[in-house]
Order: sequence, then structure tokens, then C-alpha cells
Amino acid sequence: MPRLSPIFLDLQEYAVALRYDDLDMPSEIDRVQVRELVDILDRFVRSRLEQIQAG
Repeated sequence: MPRLSPIFLDLQEYAVALRYDDLDMPSEIDRVQVRELVDILDRFVRSRLEQIQAG
């Protein structure tokens, strides 16, 4: 598992509110950094799934 940035914890408090309410993300969140971290996590998960499927 890749080491995840604390920025993901910062996003957690907005997860439910953004799903159900019309809120904007706070401006102090670095969207470029968040996107890069999500891409890293996505590549890790896809890689693990391929390993599992390959047996």
C-alpha cells in the first residue's frame, strides 16, 4: 500500500457533505496535489487487482 498523504484525511470531512449538499471544496486544498495522490492510489489498486486476478 502506498503511503498516503495526510491530505486525504483533510478531504474526509467533506466527503459526505459534498455527496449530499451543494458545497464547494475549501480553497486551501491543492487540487493538483490531490489529483496526483489519487492517481498514485488508482495505479496501486489496479496493479493489486491484476495480481489477484492473475492468481
